[in-house]
Amino acid sequence: MDDIYQLFKNIELEAEIDKLRMSAYDRVSINDIFPDINLPMSPESNYIYGIFLKNGFKKIEPNRDLAEIYFNKAFKEGFSPALIELGELQNTQSLFEKALKYHIDKPYSFYEKYAFTKMLIFGYGVDIDFEKAYIFLKEPSFKTHPFTTFLYALYYQYIGDIKNSSLFFYTAKKEGNLEAISYIKKNGIQIDINESDIIDFSWDL
Repeated sequence: MDDIYQLFKNIELEAEIDKLRMSAYDRVSINDIFPDINLPMSPESNYIYGIFLKNGFKKIEPNRDLAEIYFNKAFKEGFSPALIELGELQNTQSLFEKALKYHIDKPYSFYEKYAFTKMLIFGYGVDIDFEKAYIFLKEPSFKTHPFTTFLYALYYQYIGDIKNSSLFFYTAKKEGNLEAISYIKKNGIQIDINESDIIDFSWDL
């Protein structure tokens, strides 16, 4: 493990997400790679780690208080998508409105697009607009990304595609996404899939 730590310690957390996402049976977690997490981290890295802590992800235990600290670090360095996560944690509408002042409705980077897509799907400071959300969801950068699984599930639920909605809810739940798990429980979502559905699973809209 020391060799793994030395290998990864100077690499941004953001660059490691897809490596951790390769399968549902990853053998190493961020907690293993970054045992002390006291590394120089970019605003994006603080934001990403905050989301992992907020929602839980595979072996990463949720810690909403610590997640809020990392989101605040990211925003203090000018990373506006963190406002959306803080708005959810604190249930504070004004933070969503504040994000619009930072022009998050004209997103450029993936994380800006991801945050704005959440705004469109949940109506955070803007009107709910699944058609506009679809524009971002069909982008290549959204496919296979761990943060987007829940958003795909919501989109497919909205258009009435129960099979694909179930597949994405199943995947989000298997990944340990607490946000998805809470939504499934609160809304009584029935996940009815079989082995052949899992084999046919595709991120393509």
